Amino acid sequence: MASNTRSKTDSDRKLRIQELTETAALLELEGPSRSDYIRQKLDEWEKREFELALEKEKLQLEHERLKNEHELAMERERQATERAKIAQENQTARTVADSQPASPASSQGSSNSSPSIPFEPFDEKSESVEVYLTRFEEVARYYSLPKDRWCFRLAQCLRGKAYEAYTKLPSYQREDFEALKEALLVQFELTSDSYHKKFRGSRLERKETYVNLCDRLDKYLGKWLALSKMPETFEGLRNLILAEQLRDCLTQETRIYVNEQQVIDPSDIAIAADRYLAARRDTKTKTEDSKPQASTNRANSHQGKNNPPNHKNNQAVHPRPNTPNPANYRSSHPPPKQWCNFHKINSHDTKDCRSRGKPTHTLNSIRNPAPSDAEALVLAAVSAQSGESPHPPSVEKALVNGRAVTCLNDTGCLVEAVVRESLVSPSDYIEETTQIQTVDLESPPKTLPMALINVESKYVRGRIKAIVMKSPAYDLILGCRYVFLGTPPYPSVSAPVLTRSQVQVEGSDSLKVNTIPTEIREAQKQDPSLQKYLRLAQEGEPTLGKAQFFFKTGLLYRRGKEPDACNQLVVPKPYREQVMQTGHASSLSAHQGQNSTLNRIRFHYFWPGMTENIKRYVASCPQCQKLSPKNRIPPVPMGKTPLIETPFKRVSVDILGPLPRTKKRNAYILCVICQASRWPEAAPLSSIDSKHVAEALFNMFSRIGFPEEILTDNGSQFTGKLMKEVYALFNAKHLRSSVYHPQANGLVERFNHTLVTMLKRLIDDKPKEWDTYLPAALFAYREVPHASLGYSPYQIIFGSHPRGPLEILKQTWTKDQLNDEVKTVSKYVKDLQERLQDIRSLARSNLIKARKRQEKYYNRRAKERSLNVGDKVLLLLPKNTNKLQICWQGPFEVLKKVSPTNYVIKVGRKEKSYHVNLLKHYLERPSQTDPPRDLMAIAVAEDVKEPKDLVEYPLHAVETHENVTISPQLDAEQTAEVKSMLGEFHDVLSDKPGRTSLERFSMKLLSAEPIKVKAYPLPHAKAEVIKQEVEELLKAGIIAPSVSPYNAPVVLVRKPDGGHRMCIDFRRLNAVAEFQAEPLPDPATIFANLSHARYFSKFDLSRGYYQIEVEPECRPC
Repeated sequence: MASNTRSKTDSDRKLRIQELTETAALLELEGPSRSDYIRQKLDEWEKREFELALEKEKLQLEHERLKNEHELAMERERQATERAKIAQENQTARTVADSQPASPASSQGSSNSSPSIPFEPFDEKSESVEVYLTRFEEVARYYSLPKDRWCFRLAQCLRGKAYEAYTKLPSYQREDFEALKEALLVQFELTSDSYHKKFRGSRLERKETYVNLCDRLDKYLGKWLALSKMPETFEGLRNLILAEQLRDCLTQETRIYVNEQQVIDPSDIAIAADRYLAARRDTKTKTEDSKPQASTNRANSHQGKNNPPNHKNNQAVHPRPNTPNPANYRSSHPPPKQWCNFHKINSHDTKDCRSRGKPTHTLNSIRNPAPSDAEALVLAAVSAQSGESPHPPSVEKALVNGRAVTCLNDTGCLVEAVVRESLVSPSDYIEETTQIQTVDLESPPKTLPMALINVESKYVRGRIKAIVMKSPAYDLILGCRYVFLGTPPYPSVSAPVLTRSQVQVEGSDSLKVNTIPTEIREAQKQDPSLQKYLRLAQEGEPTLGKAQFFFKTGLLYRRGKEPDACNQLVVPKPYREQVMQTGHASSLSAHQGQNSTLNRIRFHYFWPGMTENIKRYVASCPQCQKLSPKNRIPPVPMGKTPLIETPFKRVSVDILGPLPRTKKRNAYILCVICQASRWPEAAPLSSIDSKHVAEALFNMFSRIGFPEEILTDNGSQFTGKLMKEVYALFNAKHLRSSVYHPQANGLVERFNHTLVTMLKRLIDDKPKEWDTYLPAALFAYREVPHASLGYSPYQIIFGSHPRGPLEILKQTWTKDQLNDEVKTVSKYVKDLQERLQDIRSLARSNLIKARKRQEKYYNRRAKERSLNVGDKVLLLLPKNTNKLQICWQGPFEVLKKVSPTNYVIKVGRKEKSYHVNLLKHYLERPSQTDPPRDLMAIAVAEDVKEPKDLVEYPLHAVETHENVTISPQLDAEQTAEVKSMLGEFHDVLSDKPGRTSLERFSMKLLSAEPIKVKAYPLPHAKAEVIKQEVEELLKAGIIAPSVSPYNAPVVLVRKPDGGHRMCIDFRRLNAVAEFQAEPLPDPATIFANLSHARYFSKFDLSRGYYQIEVEPECRPC
């Protein structure tokens, strides 16, 4: 009860702190002031709670005192009545005895007709049977009731379950009080075991002293000893404790069997347990002997002839018998007399092993069948807990120096390889040697030679190092250096079914950590992209100012031109993916950015085009794309929304909350705002289900009129079946914003923020009365001019200012009287209509200006983005575990384009419309299961920013002098004169590029060596753009076919409208061109020369570069 009270107090305190925190937030208290406010209010609350608890405790104590006094008085009165009744009965009995002569018969008769003894009936709900029996015995002894009548009187007092125990007794035991007493205790599960558990598990109870606990333990111990039928002697107590401990050591099944035998002596318990185990062991042996021997032979066949005997394998493979606890039974085949579990040999016993207790537990050694010629080595230390392998050794055929041999693939061998001495020629030996410890740990390590051998096996192909031995167990032993990632040759124990993910894993390029230098060397020679660097390394001539390529240990390296450059291994194409994965996606690389990954890899490796490869690899990393910051993707430009001119034609609806629940049980606000007049409506709600929302909307629309369009979010209270019927009843079109894009309903979202701010300042320290101040907040919002419209919502709806508190105060001070001018109804209505029309017209123009200003501000960092059907995209959504955290999820597929900014995305099994600001392109890597193929690329300058007012002119005439705009202020004669002049100079009044003869372009080169730059490969989608542009230039005579030794690549620059502009990359040519240092004109001099001019003309050259010819000598065709 104390723990419950404490938990309730803690929960009340947490609830109070939460309420004070909400109140402080509504009061806009921050920092120390907020903490002081919460602390002060919490202290006051705790003080009040303490006083109330103290007063309650006093009242409870007084109530208990009065109750105890009343019970004590009642008990005294009952005892006095009982004593008086007993004294009267005794007096009556003595009087009868004195008046009659004493005789045995009469004495017997008086005894049989015992006086009325107050035995109360037994009630198992109010007291326990043991307490009732104790009280019954005390009363019977006090009244000197003969013991042969105890059973009869006790049976009269029994009820229910207790009387059933009496009726179940045999007739000869119904007069035995001890038998009846034992039956009652058994019926209520008060056996020796129950008293034993009570004695062991008793603890100090509430309102109990240790003296009471000691008496209770003494009673439990006495009952335990009495019911266990042990003699009350020291030897009996000793046997009781021994029997208890022995029962605890038995298994559950054995304990059940022993209890069924009803034995209490420790020796009898032990004999019964051994009898139970012996019977089960005999059953198990017969079951094992009845199994066929084929399974035993199969189990033994797994043991190699060179392996030490394993007694575990001598058992037949068969299902275990259905025994209660098979783990307690031993095998019927005992192990050999001598067997070492550390070395797995039978030369000595485990307890005599010298290696016992040392850190290295089990030694796995390579042994020879002939003990005399064996040269066993300790090649690997394997944990003893792993046990023997269930599979046979991995042995296969291999080639060593062209000779067929038997090879053991040992994943536990820590050395690279071991080869038989007869397979190694003298020229294969190297100067390197190695030391290996033998099985006998007391002997010194042996020094063995090493050799380079040619191996062709399942795991290794090439020249490797190997330790040379005279007589190993196999001709060739390959260690974990080569077979660590290998597949064992024995059949797999898993089901032979491959899932799609397993197929992808098998088809993917795994990390080839066991690659040897010979494989890298061969891959370098076969890679076509490295042939140029191999030739440079073979020439061996260092180039000043350029990178140097050279061979080191047969591998191709590169050293940069920097003074502190390091040796970079040139990576062939098959291994580049592994390098990039290790340098970016491994746990020690931590998915850093493009520059960090490039710098990390460039410090060790090099290959042509590695910068672009690494950038594309990092850009297409799934983890990096999903965890990239959401503000990296610029928003699209602000869309155009329709301007609503008729009030309440379209309304925006939203729900605000939850807020602190008020006395009227309100916790939400239904907000409605008109998109034309910005007139707000708000209604407090106790619940936001469709029924309450529909009722509130009906009440609002009955005052302001029913709209034609209702804009809401995707909440279930707006999209349910009930609301669909309501929209049909209103004959209103339901518009919904896209998922997780509240900007589409931004007008009501902004009103929600304003309304919450006003309510915070109104309610002050009364957060649960916000619904009382809601009408006042709405009046304040309607009275003030809107920032976008320039007029208040009240003016746009009613055509006049409302009479508010300021006007009332002004009239009170100035005693101004209302205008007494009387107008007719028609004139008033006409004036009101004109006033409303003027106000709404001005408000509309103000709204257009405000919208342009907002678009200009918003679109400063916006960028046009579009998606195509079938594209893979990532979607910015809240996490499933935490709705307040959003992250990129996906990828998902684009199914349909709903509008320029909304797309239908398939998320799981659902299809929803999302705004493009929540989407970004997902860069997919080519499937690892696809065969490798070369990809084509083109240099497209995506990040080049150009002014949007750059005019693009076509190569053919689109506009002529007929399209020139002539001022309407000229008369007919002047207009004819201007048209005549335009016709005379029509060749310069066209957007078709012309050609000038005043100047020609010339270039002087510092070197006569032709500049040749490899053309960038073009994808088919961009090749058509280049082809069309070249055809138009040829047709216009601007370019001509050429066979010049000079060439420069073509690049495409993306234009703001999504098109491309063709440009030529002349950077290499400009590097060898003579620089013409011509100064720019002085602006001050230009303006000084124009100071006396009256007319200024602006000329726009159509493709000015195309109009200047190149000198003939500069055209080496």
